[in-house]
Amino acid sequence: MGKCCFAYFSGVLLGVSASAGFAQGGASSPGETWVGEVTGADVYVRSGPSSNYYPVTKLTAGVRVRVHGDTDGWLPIEPPAGCFSLIHKDFVDVSPDVEGSDVVNGDAVLVRAGSSLSEDLYAKQLKLSKGATVIVLGPHNDDYLKIAPPEGARLYISRGFVARVPASRLAAEPEPTATTAATPEAKSTTVESTPPADTTEPVEQSAPGCSVRAELAEVDAALEAEEKKPFMHRDYGALITFYRRIADQEDDASAAGYAKTRIAQLERASETLSMVKGIRTLGDELATQRKNSLQRRERMRPPFPVIGGGFDVVGELRESMIYGPGTVPRRLRLMGDDRVRTIGYVEIPEESNLDVSSFLGRRVGIRARGQRLQAEGVDPLVIYTAGEVVVLDSGGKAPGSSSPDEPRR
Repeated sequence: MGKCCFAYFSGVLLGVSASAGFAQGGASSPGETWVGEVTGADVYVRSGPSSNYYPVTKLTAGVRVRVHGDTDGWLPIEPPAGCFSLIHKDFVDVSPDVEGSDVVNGDAVLVRAGSSLSEDLYAKQLKLSKGATVIVLGPHNDDYLKIAPPEGARLYISRGFVARVPASRLAAEPEPTATTAATPEAKSTTVESTPPADTTEPVEQSAPGCSVRAELAEVDAALEAEEKKPFMHRDYGALITFYRRIADQEDDASAAGYAKTRIAQLERASETLSMVKGIRTLGDELATQRKNSLQRRERMRPPFPVIGGGFDVVGELRESMIYGPGTVPRRLRLMGDDRVRTIGYVEIPEESNLDVSSFLGRRVGIRARGQRLQAEGVDPLVIYTAGEVVVLDSGGKAPGSSSPDEPRR
């Protein structure tokens, strides 16, 4: 090699775009994208731009992150390796056979920030449209699935613990070796990183570290080639061995530190890969169970009401803070017997003459014209289109019933 320089591939590690170099400080402007390096030990990455948001993971000094702008001292970053997002299981059709073919089946479906440190899941990252594909990593709880963070998902880290990597370091990427260039590879399923800006020539290194830097460049090139393979076909074992050899040498402390950071990243990536492979081996069984579950759910749905029939749902009727009085058609909140849990919404048809005020705060039975699962930026609940509302408690008045099609009394 004519010039021995510290190498770092401008690829992506499990969806985290990164470029090389060691950091120096620097502020960022809103909307600017740059590569930073964590400067503290056990630095929290949070689900939102404030210390009030729950933490999702911790990063050690030297880990690199791709930053997108600045939010009042909190840096939006692409989720680091090992992080995951959450989506409600009712809004994903899971494919057991093809990676990346798990399909969103609802409109404006919320994706939330998952955490390995907290049970909270209130932080919203983005919304996905019907037909979008995701990679399901496994179950999170009874209601949510872990997924690989979709493109555009962001987490946050305090600006005081991230230093900008100088452009001169980012430009010091070697050309791919002949072996790398000649190897046919499948298209990577991850998002390509933004190429670094053209800047000064790479810094000339002294002779003692040359052989270490050259070996490091070869291992980085091999890692870049591995990252271009389909996710399920990657194997980081040999690369970890090579990086560990560089980490254990004493001739080049900077290369050793870089290699240790790489080892930590690849070990987390290997753990994620093993978990996903284990999930995929159970794909056929999960698909069968899901199919049977959906069939059972369909059989358990109450039939559409007939004259004189039972109620589709029973609960206490209240005003909704989400769907206020001005919502058209009007929607009311239906509370369970514990008067805490929302069990659904009652939609009053626009053409209805029903006097809603006489039913508020009362325990009622609903006979529905129809029902559907809503997915409008909140967790899924059933919306019942009112056909008949029957008061089941006296509330100081005589019990009665009313149909939206009857004139007001």
